[in-house]
Amino acid sequence: EGLAKKGGAVALVDRTSARREFGGATLLALSWAFAGELKKRTSAKRVAIVLPPGVAAAVANLGCLLADKVPVNLNFSLGREQALSCLQRAEVELVVTAGAFRNKLAEKFPDFPWGDRVLDVADFLTAYPRAGLAWRIALIRALPASWTSACLGLPQHGGEAEAALLFTSGSSGQPKGVRLSHRNILANLRQIEDADILPDSAVLLSSLPVFHSFGFTIGLWYCLSRAPRLITLPSPLDAAAAVELGGDLARKIVAGRAEATGHDDRVAASDRFLDRFADRRAIGYSRLSRDAQTELKKLAAKPCAVSVDGVSKQ
Repeated sequence: EGLAKKGGAVALVDRTSARREFGGATLLALSWAFAGELKKRTSAKRVAIVLPPGVAAAVANLGCLLADKVPVNLNFSLGREQALSCLQRAEVELVVTAGAFRNKLAEKFPDFPWGDRVLDVADFLTAYPRAGLAWRIALIRALPASWTSACLGLPQHGGEAEAALLFTSGSSGQPKGVRLSHRNILANLRQIEDADILPDSAVLLSSLPVFHSFGFTIGLWYCLSRAPRLITLPSPLDAAAAVELGGDLARKIVAGRAEATGHDDRVAASDRFLDRFADRRAIGYSRLSRDAQTELKKLAAKPCAVSVDGVSKQ
């Protein structure tokens, strides 16, 4: 209902390349159409998604939900053997990605185990008839938000049923699958809401990978289901691009992540960005050195929510 309530208001700004805005109804309509394609392409319950933050990842994940399937956002930085192990244990038949990202990933991981069945979400969205999209948008905007879920055929019972499958980083062996139920995710969203970290007027800048629990929960589902607007960057390491986006932040709330490499120029650039633009900060960090953790704690002098390996702490 969150996207339906937004209607024509901007829900997501994708800064992968050119700036692209998507209204709530448009994003929901695209996901509705993609859900139908997923049902045609695979009968398996789980669907692998290999995408950075952006509209494609949002549509792929929301499309899985509308198709009553389980998204498996795969860590594409893993080596071939670990990635293949994740795909096999998740028992997926179909991998969703985008051609441009697949080509870019091939430069670094030429032997990535894509498998035989790959669905390009970008190609699908580009080729989808504009007339078909227009009537879906019109229907979503015309109906009361409470009726939209029934119109989309959204499953009515979630509870303890599996809603997502994430994998650990594999730092202590093979990555381990972690099943998240609908109840798990909804509880996390309510905790964020109750903490009053992100007011309805917030604009959240997130570059956190969707395969990361923090990026998956706050950087995707919170903004899709609540009032805040989401701005996405494809890489958490591109501090310069984040600085350039300062003008997009009405309420300056930043979700950033320092990598496990320690305190370097990237962290220093993030420090300057936060000092310049952030009224509040939502900072996620994991596997950091003590020095890097100390530096991040200094950044958190203002009200701050810290997520350590997906566990939120105030």
